[in-house]
Amino acid sequence: GGVERLRVSSAGLWSGTLGSEAGPAWANLSDTDTGLFVPAADTLAFALGGIERMRLDSSQRLAVGTLSANFTLSVEANVAGTMVEIDNSRGGGKEGLRLRFSGDAVIPVTDRFMSFYNSAGEVGSVTGEVVYNTFTGGHEGQTDDDIAAWRPGMILSATGQALTHGMARALAKVRLASGRGDAAVIGVFTEARATSHEKGMDPARPLISYNALGDGLVLVLDSAGNLEPGDYIACGPVPGYGERQEDDRWQSTTVAKATERVDWSAGRLVEEEAGEQTLSAPGGVSAQRRIVRRRVEPFPTLSWNGRVYRCHLAACTYHCG
Repeated sequence: GGVERLRVSSAGLWSGTLGSEAGPAWANLSDTDTGLFVPAADTLAFALGGIERMRLDSSQRLAVGTLSANFTLSVEANVAGTMVEIDNSRGGGKEGLRLRFSGDAVIPVTDRFMSFYNSAGEVGSVTGEVVYNTFTGGHEGQTDDDIAAWRPGMILSATGQALTHGMARALAKVRLASGRGDAAVIGVFTEARATSHEKGMDPARPLISYNALGDGLVLVLDSAGNLEPGDYIACGPVPGYGERQEDDRWQSTTVAKATERVDWSAGRLVEEEAGEQTLSAPGGVSAQRRIVRRRVEPFPTLSWNGRVYRCHLAACTYHCG
């Protein structure tokens, strides 16, 4: 129709229309909305189904799932499952990921191999001295027991059976701590999830995750009185639950150290979000403030062997490892 579609120069270079995400310049005739186009100078973009999905810009930055790359590689997605998987299928001598600062002979603590963020900001990092901030030591194992009644915060013990025998991964079979004097305490239960097909592990049983070092929560009873920050926590009279340890010596039965004051007679403080309030300032600047309502309510209770106990998920540092 008299319109130039393609040009090939004497040097063998060819050129055509720049295209768009709805109509890429380089596409299959049977799938015209999927292909390559040029959205700007020195920039290549990839369209799938008429929507731009990936872009390599003039600064050699690759953007996947977003139109702008703030880093050498920027990936954005809204997925329910795993976002990125790296699989090395080699039988031996494997390495999944290597992070290197090739321009530095010494990496200062101010440099970071990796940082972790949520919507509010940074929550942790791996620095030049390989310091993990903040750190809680999570471990894994399996159990032969029915875990239907297990709750996050319950204390676990080792059964004495090792599931794997790696120098840095010797997983143990676990059970609920049996009660006072249990010296096999190994950590505090956090969750159960599907097990990978690892040698020594039963793929039909869930993988049990528990914390043994760092900070977190542990279920405690009122059986030995109030808790003060610094009090050690050991197994109580109910399987899986802790209580204030009678003495101040760290020992084989010690599970954790309290960082929260628990006064059983005073009840527990419960906070609930009740919306947001807009605050205005001179110059038309405004900010949002969370509205939090606080109330005191009785501690939950449980019955065991004819006695009723109050219980609480208390803040602590773990001392099982």
